[in-house]
Amino acid sequence: MGPPVSIGNNITPGPSVIIEDILNMGPWGSYKTIDKTPLGGIKWQSFSVQYNGERPETDIPPWMDQDFDVWYRDPRDVVHNMLANPDYAGELDYRPYHEFSTDGDECQWKDFMSSDWAWAQADIISEDPESHGSTFVPVILGSDKTTVSVATGNNKYYPLYASIVSIIGFLAIPKTTKEHATSNVNHQFGDGHFCRVIYGLGPYIADYEEQVLLTCIMRGWCPRCLSSHVNLDEPAGWHCRHHTDMLVEEGTLGALWDEYGIVGDLVPFTNDFARANIHELITPDILHQLIKGTFKDHLVDWIERYLYQTHSKKEVECIMDDIDQRITAVPAFAGLRRFPQGRGFKQWTGNDSKALMKVFFFMYTYPPLREKTIQKIQKALDHFHQYRKVFEALDVVSTFSLPRQHSLQHYVLLIQLFGAPNSLCSSITEAKHIKAVKEPWRRSSQYKALGQMLVTNQRLNKLAASCADFTQCKMLDGTILSTAALEVEQLHTLDLMAPDEQVHLFANTEAVDSTVDDNDNEIDDGPTNIKAHVKLAKMPHIVTNLQFVDPKLL
Repeated sequence: MGPPVSIGNNITPGPSVIIEDILNMGPWGSYKTIDKTPLGGIKWQSFSVQYNGERPETDIPPWMDQDFDVWYRDPRDVVHNMLANPDYAGELDYRPYHEFSTDGDECQWKDFMSSDWAWAQADIISEDPESHGSTFVPVILGSDKTTVSVATGNNKYYPLYASIVSIIGFLAIPKTTKEHATSNVNHQFGDGHFCRVIYGLGPYIADYEEQVLLTCIMRGWCPRCLSSHVNLDEPAGWHCRHHTDMLVEEGTLGALWDEYGIVGDLVPFTNDFARANIHELITPDILHQLIKGTFKDHLVDWIERYLYQTHSKKEVECIMDDIDQRITAVPAFAGLRRFPQGRGFKQWTGNDSKALMKVFFFMYTYPPLREKTIQKIQKALDHFHQYRKVFEALDVVSTFSLPRQHSLQHYVLLIQLFGAPNSLCSSITEAKHIKAVKEPWRRSSQYKALGQMLVTNQRLNKLAASCADFTQCKMLDGTILSTAALEVEQLHTLDLMAPDEQVHLFANTEAVDSTVDDNDNEIDDGPTNIKAHVKLAKMPHIVTNLQFVDPKLL
């Protein structure tokens, strides 16, 4: 890392300052240039929290005496930057929609704005006449605790992600008032147009442990329905805020704990937001519920235990070897990973489980998902519930009240609510950990690393915002190498031409320049823009031939 930098430095330099820093780049010159970039600079702010509740008389847990730092960025500014990003111009849906297939007139669910939840939210918002003409922007959240190093102190971080690619904070959950949540504001989008916007909390991406925390329930219970933890598969109603509030008002904490699995003295953070029900906003989690949970941790383990209970050890080894041979014999196919060593790898990662699962099953998780596809999913789930009873009959498993496996019962509804489940999976947040947490931690001194990690994240944000701005301005067409190669080719062509042909070429160039209309607003995608990019990135030791550059740009 470079020298200490004030987090949230938003100095706005002129172009000459940036070029001067690049031309006189010292050891930390690149960092200074990035810090002065005005784009993507959202300040990091912080505060500390400490437990102030009741304490046990003896054996007080250490965390009750510790201070915890919370770093965050204004979520409104983060979302404003994402909406104004030119990379997303033409990629955003300004209104919910329902899509139907042309061959069978079936409703099909694809991305999030094609979901029933987005449609229902628009209906609720439209009940207010003042909201007409606005576009609804749901903020999709995701959080997941991660460990960066076990060997050097078991360092853990707790990032909160918002919408597409941005971090809002570490150990922070933003709040707002109901009045601000329903108000109209005008913001500029990536295509340059301004729109009236109404924000709202969208789906929340989290694994089961995080879902328990968010919904304020006990482990072993379902965060979405009221099924008892003793038998999660029995039909039951849905969790909702009004039902929980009524139970808390009429019942005791002990009764809520034992009969409903509700922690009555905790309040979900969504209660401070309009139109938000955390039990409804919990998304399907393919990674932990389907791939790691039902497939790897349950089925693979159950089948192996079933074989050992019904066959001798030697027979089991022969059967397992036959399974491995079948896995290795799978022919090469696009999108299908091969396993030359069978299933016998030392540590199963999420990608290993997902790739191996594809060898055995076809996953109905990719858009578009039609009504017939959803019916097939429900039929396959019914078959699974029917045939899994053999594991219970042979005492391979004592209970099927497994929260991650139980969650599959809600997948049909969740696909209709939120669209294809692969777009709202915890694998997204886990992938973001690498760039947002783990790699910045490795680049830090690893002593009081959080501040250094935040500086790294801010610099990456500034670089990404600058890159998007340069792309929009046509400044990144080609590279310095391709431009240099073009100049060499032009010079080589010029050397091969006779002197009178060279004079004729320059005469034609001057004639073209003299006919240029200063009021012409069309963008020139020719070599002129490429030369401008070369000039911006020019270093003292780079020698280029600028005789073909428009003098107006120098």
